[in-house]
Amino acid sequence: MNKERKHWRLWYDRPAVQWTEALPVGNGKLGGMVYGGIHEERIGLNEETVWSGKPHYDTSPGLLQSIGEVRRLLFEGSYREAHELAEKHMKTPLNPHYGHYQPLGDLYIQLPLPSGEVTGYMRELDLNQGACR
Repeated sequence: MNKERKHWRLWYDRPAVQWTEALPVGNGKLGGMVYGGIHEERIGLNEETVWSGKPHYDTSPGLLQSIGEVRRLLFEGSYREAHELAEKHMKTPLNPHYGHYQPLGDLYIQLPLPSGEVTGYMRELDLNQGACR
């Protein structure tokens, strides 16, 4: 068995400008989007309890009974069938009180670096370690 492990990473040669360009980090409870700034770092924060709306319990008919079948279809690669079954039995009904995740806020960190031109910039998300550099 080959013990050599591939190094999977996402890397970029400039800082992120928009949230969709930032690199995600977190543990499922607390998360951040790291922009990779040079003189000022910005990290867009999210925490699982920052939520709009109010508690909601889904009572869609067939929801619990279809979860196992959707998983089975996904694991065997039958993505279209899994999607159709999920749409039929697992789609959340329109509920004006359901809510959405809301941003916790932005953390800004000033980085006192010497002035001058920046060369060789790189930011990365190491997918093996879950670390952003």
